[in-house]
Amino acid sequence: MNITLTYQGEGAAFLATNEEGHQLILDGSPQLGGLDKGPRPMEMVLFGLAGCAAMDVLHIIRKGRGSLTHAVITAHGERAESVPAVFTRILLSFELSGPGLSERQAQRAIDLSLERYCSVAQMLSPTVSIEANLHLLED
Repeated sequence: MNITLTYQGEGAAFLATNEEGHQLILDGSPQLGGLDKGPRPMEMVLFGLAGCAAMDVLHIIRKGRGSLTHAVITAHGERAESVPAVFTRILLSFELSGPGLSERQAQRAIDLSLERYCSVAQMLSPTVSIEANLHLLED
């Protein structure tokens, strides 16, 4: 797995490109000379964790012959006060629904993802407290 970052010539913006050619802009905060053209690198860590868990949850529910018709996952990260300002705690909130999706099935999928399958969670969990809550909606 490889990515390339290319400086965009102003502010702190970089064009990130993966091997398949998918692209996004990363930018620094205005305090660091950024121009607010894209997410910050630490936000990308939250995107990665939420995305990894979301893909796992979807796959686990489908593998259990369930269906997911609505999913909104939010991530709230708390960072250390001193440099390096690493994440100390991350709260993931899962809002899920699907025909016949039970709370037990949804919670099991979340737990399996965060405790076993999500590579990002496994990388972060030795030093970051990762918590999750579930809000199951009627389909």
